[in-house]
Amino acid sequence: MSKALAVFKKSGLPDHPSLRDAFVAAHDAGVTYYTRSNPGDLMKRLEHLELHLHEQAMAARLLLSINDGVDRMPSATALFVNATWPYTSTYGWSALTRAFYDAQKMALLHSGVGPLLARALNSRTKEAMASALIARHYQLMNPTYLSEGMGPAQDRINRHRPQILRGLDALKADTMPAPLAQHVAIIRKLNPNLMDHGF
Repeated sequence: MSKALAVFKKSGLPDHPSLRDAFVAAHDAGVTYYTRSNPGDLMKRLEHLELHLHEQAMAARLLLSINDGVDRMPSATALFVNATWPYTSTYGWSALTRAFYDAQKMALLHSGVGPLLARALNSRTKEAMASALIARHYQLMNPTYLSEGMGPAQDRINRHRPQILRGLDALKADTMPAPLAQHVAIIRKLNPNLMDHGF
């Protein structure tokens, strides 16, 4: 079994061909990129690649947890097509894939612009974007990041949490189907201070 397939097996995702192939392609694109660009720090880079894919897998599982999960498989698959963008510019950008990439930028926009952009998107795309932002928030407390030190980990949370919340507000994620809306409510109530969580 290839390394990419082994990582996919650990992701908890259904073994759907399109989902598996997109995951493996994202993994392989990342490995190729880091092997060529920074071989001296390869192990650390590959560790962060797996964290990135773990985050996308969490987003895909959230998206598939909505009742008609099978119908959302194309959107879940596109999360991994989007995951290749830091590593290659030739992996066939579909309109939906581009929208996922724009979602990451949308979270950085102020509330006056985000809602205007969100209104132009269909509900499935917005649900996928919300899933990606929810997964991103949970990933901020990943133990691997925390092991890099309390200060950098807290700085990362302080920097990204407001951006994520702005993105969720723009998408009106509180009104989305129950699994997503429930996670948004949890995120809003989370205390962002790591010291208060006993870390």
